[in-house]
Amino acid sequence: MKIFSIKKINKLLLFLFLIPLYSAPYPPVSSTYQLRIVNRRFISHLVFENIQNRLFLTIILTHGPNYHAYKSNSYRLYYECFTTENCLRQAKEIDNFLKTGYNIAFVIDGDFIKKIIFLTENNS
Repeated sequence: MKIFSIKKINKLLLFLFLIPLYSAPYPPVSSTYQLRIVNRRFISHLVFENIQNRLFLTIILTHGPNYHAYKSNSYRLYYECFTTENCLRQAKEIDNFLKTGYNIAFVIDGDFIKKIIFLTENNS
């Protein structure tokens, strides 16, 4: 039976500790003020809301998992879906797409989503 020395164990622990610090941010495409790239790790809830007689699909997001996610504050983005059937269809489509592991791009204007783009290997 081979026993590891304390120096080797310390080097291994240091290496494992430094891996998250040098890993690429996820998702690999950075977001801007007009474009928000998200995936399942960023979205915590999909909610239907009726705000001033307008139907919205509200997407509650947090900051990324690589940077102190436990300290992040949730925020929401609104997508107007006009009818309850359209809201339900859009929520199912987003949820099913997030299960694939690919990213979604939200073209935003303030707190409102103007366009949803489903990113796959072909168009990302």
